Amino acid sequence: MVSELMVRVPWRKTGAARQLHGALLEDRPEERATLLVDQEHPKVHVLYESWGWQTLG
Repeated sequence: MVSELMVRVPWRKTGAARQLHGALLEDRPEERATLLVDQEHPKVHVLYESWGWQTLG
């Protein structure tokens, strides 16, 4: 289980977050995963939706 993931400033906008995200999920056998995102960060919601996540609540 990963509790929190953060990319340091020098690595932001380099694709590092997307690569980490993919590496963490690529070999998982589950059909579903849960991602918790602070409602105060709409840009983060848009980012995760672009990666295929859906807001359900």
